[in-house]
Amino acid sequence: MLPTVFNPSASSYNPMDLLQSAVIVALAKGTPMTVNALMKQLEEESGLEYTRQHMYKVLGKMVEVGMLTKVGSKFAIDARWASDVHALFGSALTAMAEGQSGVTITEKEGGSKEYIAESFHAFADIWDKVSLELLEKHDRVSHRFCSHPYLHLYAKATDSGYYEYLADKTYSIHTLFGGDTVLDNLGLDLYSKHEGWHAAIQTNMPFAQTGYMLEVTGPYIMECRIPPTIEMHFAFMFQHCTDPERFDKYMYAEIFKIKAPFRLVISKSSDDAEKLRTMISSVF
Repeated sequence: MLPTVFNPSASSYNPMDLLQSAVIVALAKGTPMTVNALMKQLEEESGLEYTRQHMYKVLGKMVEVGMLTKVGSKFAIDARWASDVHALFGSALTAMAEGQSGVTITEKEGGSKEYIAESFHAFADIWDKVSLELLEKHDRVSHRFCSHPYLHLYAKATDSGYYEYLADKTYSIHTLFGGDTVLDNLGLDLYSKHEGWHAAIQTNMPFAQTGYMLEVTGPYIMECRIPPTIEMHFAFMFQHCTDPERFDKYMYAEIFKIKAPFRLVISKSSDDAEKLRTMISSVF
């Protein structure tokens, strides 16, 4: 019987797995590391603490599926896996910009479509893909209002490179956040690091101050009202975190997995879009 040939693109890597993601980020700098060195770095940089036994188990699985290699006592990212993932997801991101989001965007003035996602994670994927598609088609400029920087803090929690990718595309994005807590300001700082992106905190806009997201691109308006059961978890974190260094990334990322119906409404209205765009851009 011929041996099974491993296909890196079919690996079990899950970016929602904080430990796997943190290991990849740590090793992506190119320096092989021992288990002890990895454990120390993960604790210092990501606040993740695991037993040595658990680390060996996870790292062994990552070696088994071809994500990592082990030479002596040190682990490193497998070069073939890295190149395959780069090619695979580079193609996927290009496809998103070309309109392969799986969402049908109405072309009728005054028309709208509604989509339901089963969790914030699933919703965020749809939102990001549609946002990217609209940016590519409509002057590469968008204006947004978010009650809180939900997605930017999520990117921090999951070590996502998605926003770095968007920054590289040189889009012009203007975003207002409706809260002024420690975590709102942390999100503002993260957002402002991207060249060409503009953000501000504005607590007196005529939008919902909790559980609301709005994006205006060209004649299109995207809106989402976060289910109250989910917003309750966010409210707890935004109200009680008094030190950005104590931001619990793991707890925050867990909120995105909770099952609840997220409604995304995409509508086309040139007049309404222009009014909203003017309202948001007046702050900048």
